[in-house]
Amino acid sequence: MPHATLDLEIVPHLPASSLFRLSTELLLLIFEAMPPESFIAFMFASYDLMSYWWPDVVPMMSQRLLKSLLIPPRENVFSRLPAELLMEVMSYLGKGGKGLGDWMAFAMANYHVLRDKGIAPGMSRGTKKQLQKAFLRELVNPFSPTSPTTSTASEPNFEASSMAPG
Repeated sequence: MPHATLDLEIVPHLPASSLFRLSTELLLLIFEAMPPESFIAFMFASYDLMSYWWPDVVPMMSQRLLKSLLIPPRENVFSRLPAELLMEVMSYLGKGGKGLGDWMAFAMANYHVLRDKGIAPGMSRGTKKQLQKAFLRELVNPFSPTSPTTSTASEPNFEASSMAPG
């Protein structure tokens, strides 16, 4: 019986024609202009890249977090709220300097509620694979940089001033 394999890159490579090749400031403007539901969909689709290059925006994948994303909880207090009120909560979280990171932390902690309300995307097989890769990379290399020591034109430039929590 063949074994399933999972390609694991310690440092995810940026595609040649990638949105991620834009400047940090421009990317932040684009992300901040997105409504929460679009930002959440984008983050899940690009979680592997985002978790490495933007650790302040995307929460680190842990075994507990991965399990909570894959297996619905029995009950969640937010499941009783209408989608409009959840969007108001997320809008409040988006105010201030750490809005993007707060949106993702809230979305990952309450993924199943947000999915059921139509705010977060469904979890495709490819997305699950991305999350598993990110978890495995954290196990292998738990010290992902928040600011790479070298920066070239092909890698994002994450200076402390542009990524500092607000």
